[in-house]
Amino acid sequence: MKKTVSIILLLITAVTLFAFEWPQELSAEKENFSQFFGQSRNEAFINSLIFENPDTITAADDGTHLITIDAGLVDFGWFQSTLGNAVILEHSNNMMTVYGNLEEIYLNEDSETVSKGKELGVSGFSGWQKGKNCLEFQVIDCDRNTIINPFVLMSQTSFKRTMTITNPAVFNRQEQKTAVANGVRVQAGVYKLYIDRQKSGMTYQTSVSINGALVETITYDVLIQDNNKLCFTGKRNNVNYSYEDIYPDESRQLVAEVIFSKGVNTVSIDVSDIFGNTKTATYRVEVY
Repeated sequence: MKKTVSIILLLITAVTLFAFEWPQELSAEKENFSQFFGQSRNEAFINSLIFENPDTITAADDGTHLITIDAGLVDFGWFQSTLGNAVILEHSNNMMTVYGNLEEIYLNEDSETVSKGKELGVSGFSGWQKGKNCLEFQVIDCDRNTIINPFVLMSQTSFKRTMTITNPAVFNRQEQKTAVANGVRVQAGVYKLYIDRQKSGMTYQTSVSINGALVETITYDVLIQDNNKLCFTGKRNNVNYSYEDIYPDESRQLVAEVIFSKGVNTVSIDVSDIFGNTKTATYRVEVY
């Protein structure tokens, strides 16, 4: 637990000192991203940011050209072999950036130093993904063996999105479901609280409070390894949540494990995305 807390604190420090530029020009008129860090893909967390449209790809920061991956030939564990053609750069603070799903690569094998903004190639569809999935951009902290949400380290931008809180429900230890609504009655005990996944975009942070006391906050900022599983860490209780915890089925997303005590329990759920768009819902639950 202490190690997990240290990792998070060090990451926060790194964010204040270290920032990348966008590896692809962003558009104000059309959708830029097809899939987000922390979403579900093939029963696993997406550990990268996936851009929707092909474009020229540039280095996010000064660094060293570490390796070029030919599609399907190499599997590095952290780097999915399904990235297609990819370029990996090493940066200061022992960080690495991965640029996958490239159609063309401009770097030569003997390229050593790469400056911020240098053209690396053109994104396309060399990976296994189909549809509108082009550049797959990944940020890895080699010192701490973690994968960082690229948004955390990028220059700030904002896009208007509508966040939703739909079908909140609690499940007891026997997986019996109770929909959460004003006036609903439940028995006192321990429950897992879920909402439906966002239909557009990705939740960056969820928080749950009961009677004004914070129960849990889950932030999708960094993936750590725990017992050979990639996990996000709850900020309130330092609990590591695996993919199976967060996404138990095709629709639900965990927001907290809660304890209901007898009496009226006022449950507040807050969700926000990385752009600062937020949604709050409050329910009065009668507990017997």
